[in-house]
Amino acid sequence: MEKLNIKRTLELVRYDLMVNRKRHVSRVVIILVVMLCLMLFIMMQVSVGNIDSTDFEFKKKLFSKSISTTVFWAYMGYMLGMITAVFEDVLGDKQRRQNYFMLPVTNAERFVSRLGIILLYLLLLPVLTVVARILSLAFLPLFHGSHEVIGCPMLKEMFSEMFLPDLPMFENTGLLATILFLWGIYLLGGIVFQKHTFHKVTLFVVGYVMLGMFVMRSEWFENLFKWLVKTVSFSPGDIKIALWWLHCLIWFVCCLWLSYHKLARTQLTRLGLLKRFK
Repeated sequence: MEKLNIKRTLELVRYDLMVNRKRHVSRVVIILVVMLCLMLFIMMQVSVGNIDSTDFEFKKKLFSKSISTTVFWAYMGYMLGMITAVFEDVLGDKQRRQNYFMLPVTNAERFVSRLGIILLYLLLLPVLTVVARILSLAFLPLFHGSHEVIGCPMLKEMFSEMFLPDLPMFENTGLLATILFLWGIYLLGGIVFQKHTFHKVTLFVVGYVMLGMFVMRSEWFENLFKWLVKTVSFSPGDIKIALWWLHCLIWFVCCLWLSYHKLARTQLTRLGLLKRFK
């Protein structure tokens, strides 16, 4: 990797925030409105007016479960969407690419600066959650609800879903591996596709998952798994988690490496310098 100057990288982040401020602000506003609508929808579903005394506990558990699933996928969509959008800001069309690659910085600084902007969006997520929750309290009288049921506990539930989602499909530590897997793919896709990235990468992920399900149900994979169970002294569940972690880590490392080199190759291609290195 080329030389990385932290001061110049931070300056590049600041430059991007200024040049693309309209895009960044519009995204923040749209995300805030979506989160507010999500909270209002949940409040409407669990308002006391919809809860009879006979099924109060059942509705309360249902509320917690709906928070768990809905909020997790909303946050995941936000994170993955921001990864692709950050690269589309500078690679989306010819003029933006030329302006971006003519900046007097190294490829390492370009790549790390994009990761820095993605990190800023991730850090903005809890702030937007708090702001949307405060705004949603203004609508509380419309639901004739109890603050105990749809008030502050909902904010606590939503924050907990950032780190400990209650989803049976991601038991134990498999959730972190899944996040790394998705982040790596969407990061690479943001550089490779450049336009309509989120939709294209999502279609790829869906196709890859379908292919993976077909492979895991094949006879040779079942035989391989049975052989591993007999060979190593671990339970089948631990072996599945280990294989999933290995798979996701390989994907993440390869996507990270390919993303950097693809970004560097894109610069050489756009500036007509690639032939010098052949």
